[in-house]
Amino acid sequence: MLNWRMVFAVWAVAVAAALAFGPRASVPTTLVGADALPRLPSAAPRDAEAQIAALRKASLWGVPASAPPLPGIAAAEPSLMPPEWRIVAVVAGSTDRFVVVQQANQPAMHELRTGQQLPDGSEIRRIEPAALYLIVRGNKRILRIDQQ
Repeated sequence: MLNWRMVFAVWAVAVAAALAFGPRASVPTTLVGADALPRLPSAAPRDAEAQIAALRKASLWGVPASAPPLPGIAAAEPSLMPPEWRIVAVVAGSTDRFVVVQQANQPAMHELRTGQQLPDGSEIRRIEPAALYLIVRGNKRILRIDQQ
């Protein structure tokens, strides 16, 4: 009787030898049509300062705050931060009218009359018991005052 284990072992060794030492098929080292593929440009080293300058010049998000205003475009309004002065009182008598102003928490107070300027440069045009009529940056404004 034939020993099938022995036949199988001989057959496995023969196949392994044929695969290991037999003729080899040539494997292509390049892709077919590789010349048709697009080539990426090589990255050239660049100066970081030049790149930053180019980004600043591009104004990607509008004109920087430090840039001068563009011709034909009005300059931006000044900051809306609270001024460093306050109106302490409005005196509106029958003959004399003036505003009492205190600057930057200083104890000294100043009397300002019609035609004079407030610390922010606004001109006082008229003083009424409940309102000040001002010229602020060339525009007429009314500053209502609470009477307490």
